[in-house]
Amino acid sequence: MDYTTSCEWRTTDRCIPVDWIMKTLTAEGKHGIQWTAQNQLDDLDFTDDLALMSHTHEQMQIKTTRVATVSASYKATDMVIKEQGVLELVFTPKSSGLEKRVKVFDFNGGGIGLSMYNTDESIYGFARSCFEYALNKNWPLYLSTKNTILKQYDGRFKDIFQEVYSQDYQKKFENNKIWYEHRLIDDMVAQTLKSDGGFVWACKNYDGDVQSDVIAQGYGSLGLMTSVLMCPDGKTIESEAAHGTVTRHYREHQKGLPTSTNPIASIFAWTRGLEHRGKLDGNNQLIE
Repeated sequence: MDYTTSCEWRTTDRCIPVDWIMKTLTAEGKHGIQWTAQNQLDDLDFTDDLALMSHTHEQMQIKTTRVATVSASYKATDMVIKEQGVLELVFTPKSSGLEKRVKVFDFNGGGIGLSMYNTDESIYGFARSCFEYALNKNWPLYLSTKNTILKQYDGRFKDIFQEVYSQDYQKKFENNKIWYEHRLIDDMVAQTLKSDGGFVWACKNYDGDVQSDVIAQGYGSLGLMTSVLMCPDGKTIESEAAHGTVTRHYREHQKGLPTSTNPIASIFAWTRGLEHRGKLDGNNQLIE
């Protein structure tokens, strides 16, 4: 595929579209947006990254969700502390060179420390990708954070999403009768479990990584998930097998043991790429 557009969005937060599929008594960061397949192949032991199930006495709702993430936790720096001392967060502006120090904790003994970061550029790109995808699906968009605790860090996500929405997307969303809303992560998880789906869920990296796997397990395998990395322009994508290289299987192969890897995710990688090529070219026959 010919990708000619430069993509500078260096984040791995996740945007999870949720599309519930009704079944009767059956079982469903890196950079960019990950999507789930809205398919289920019965009796195959696959791992899906984006599906939620809720059972009733008579039927099961299979909830297909798609995720986009921005890296925070996975670009963090951590350390083991083995003695007494003060842990500080230090920022040195290039303009003045005068250090700004924030005391994190005064250790009386051993412990651990963690520092993570993100950039406004990354968050803006992530926000636009999520809004574009929500418009593409014609689904409402929810951003979940824990801004009640991380008032400045998560608060920055909330503020930037609201700014981008108000300036560039609110009228488009209203014209399509969809909406954007920020929610606390705990409230959003509960809402997702009880909802009928049909929305896009934007998560910070760790939240999206965990929740996408929770949703995925409904279908039982990553092999049924599509993974598409999208740039903020909504035009440039990279489609890949969601399960990666399946390291566990490769290690068995290296030992000379027989292995069997489900190829569905690789097929999905090609079909998602071809579908997008069809959209760019206006080739409905290819899309279908």
